[in-house]
Amino acid sequence: MIGHQREVLAQLGIDIWIPRDVVCQETDRTLLWRDQTISEIITQIPVVQTSVTAKTVDTLQKTIINKPEIEQPVVEVRSVIEEIVEERPRLEIEPFSLQALVLSHLVIIIDSTEVNAEQQQLWGNIQRAIHSEFYELNWPFALENMNDAHGVGNYIQGFVDAISIDKKVISLGKLPHYLSHDIMSLASLQDMLEEPLLKRRLWNFIQNNQGRE
Repeated sequence: MIGHQREVLAQLGIDIWIPRDVVCQETDRTLLWRDQTISEIITQIPVVQTSVTAKTVDTLQKTIINKPEIEQPVVEVRSVIEEIVEERPRLEIEPFSLQALVLSHLVIIIDSTEVNAEQQQLWGNIQRAIHSEFYELNWPFALENMNDAHGVGNYIQGFVDAISIDKKVISLGKLPHYLSHDIMSLASLQDMLEEPLLKRRLWNFIQNNQGRE
């Protein structure tokens, strides 16, 4: 064994005993590593070979195929609102309508559901006496799935809010299915027909809050 091989083995931690009578080959230490051939560097590294047979592959495939699937529990997520709607019985109310005159600083609303001919004439005279815009609300709502009367108060409130921004609101008589402290109630059309002085009261109220049209 040449001296260089012994040095390589010694660096790898392999100690080889050589008899005394064996002459070791002297090597020139001035010889650089890069000048030596690759064949001179002998390094034995054990390699563990793993053989995969066709039988092993087939067994693995069967194991994967036959592996039972874990069923995920089905969780039914339901909205709290849907549960409340289902538990709450549907409320039905009779159809009604509201009509409103919108002035620059005032809104006048009446229940127009059962207005007779005399009341309609008085209501028409009021409309012609002042400059205003006309609006109307009708129940039931146009969409069938929104006709649950549990929300009728919000329906009316939305109508009033939409036409009365920065305006005072009065009603001539009571409004159906709606209570609000923000609305002032004056004499109804029928009251004004029975007591003509109430018409003057309405006119004075309009002039004081609106000014002359």
